[in-house]
Amino acid sequence: MIRHTTTLCRVITMLLIFTFVSLNLFLAAVEVFAEQESRDLSSQHVTPSNMVLIPAGVFEMGSPNAKGSADEYPQHSVSLDAFFLDTYEVTNRQFRKFVKLHRYKTTAEKQGKAWAYVEGNRWTEVPGAWWRKPEGQDSVFASRRGSHPVVTVSWLDAKQYCESVGKRLPTEAEWEYAARAGSTKNVWWGTPQSASHGVGNVADTTHKHEFPDRPWPILESYDDQYVRTAPVGKFPPNAWGLYDMIGNAWEWVSDWYAEGYYAQSSERNPQGPSSGHFKVLRGGSWSTSPEFLGTGVRIFNHPTSRNAAHGIRCAKDAERQ
Repeated sequence: MIRHTTTLCRVITMLLIFTFVSLNLFLAAVEVFAEQESRDLSSQHVTPSNMVLIPAGVFEMGSPNAKGSADEYPQHSVSLDAFFLDTYEVTNRQFRKFVKLHRYKTTAEKQGKAWAYVEGNRWTEVPGAWWRKPEGQDSVFASRRGSHPVVTVSWLDAKQYCESVGKRLPTEAEWEYAARAGSTKNVWWGTPQSASHGVGNVADTTHKHEFPDRPWPILESYDDQYVRTAPVGKFPPNAWGLYDMIGNAWEWVSDWYAEGYYAQSSERNPQGPSSGHFKVLRGGSWSTSPEFLGTGVRIFNHPTSRNAAHGIRCAKDAERQ
């Protein structure tokens, strides 16, 4: 009887040891799997330097009928995959590096002139104006504007720059989704009511003081203290950590422009019309009046247009690194 009991105890002990070893091996395997899975997931979202990961999602693009310009509606539901977007607009210093590295010649340089805001003449083509000299006079570096957004760049220049750094221009839908940052309102986060503190670089009292003959409205009782562009990141970011999405410089996007495109837009990752004559710009600038500061506002210009209020922000697909 004692012998049988001893044998049974040995069997039970061996079973317990086997179970303990098996459980530890299983837990170790689970830990390795979890760690690998975590690496896989994190590698899917390794955010490049100075970019923000914009999460996949669905939003209502455009404005409710009669709440914006005709090309801003019908408001329609759009689904987007995750993507990265530059935290800041491309600066003069960054663009200078690109130009030197690739010996690039911009559209304005080739054509010998660009559009600039000149007192007494308002917007006019100025001979000799280009990205280094947006007004056709002082260099942006001589006037300490290296950290300001590069302007006087065409859509062709913007596309070439983004591709040279392994990125691309954002689609119009991506831009609006990122600018809204989860908000359903077609307004910018700096309203006349919040004008007691700096919220963005737009047409304000400082701008009006420099250009008293300006015929268009300004944001009254608001002063951002900049006549033209401001250093990128000078004002608070939106809810997703993106700076200057409204104001400072209009930003080129990849889409061709068509006034009635929203009525036939794809519901998932829309790319805009397949062809056209003009390209879309978004976001407003240092010279923009209040009525053009909504996140749904669209303007357009020719791909070769060079304007002292037009700039660049790049995007990148959120693929596994």
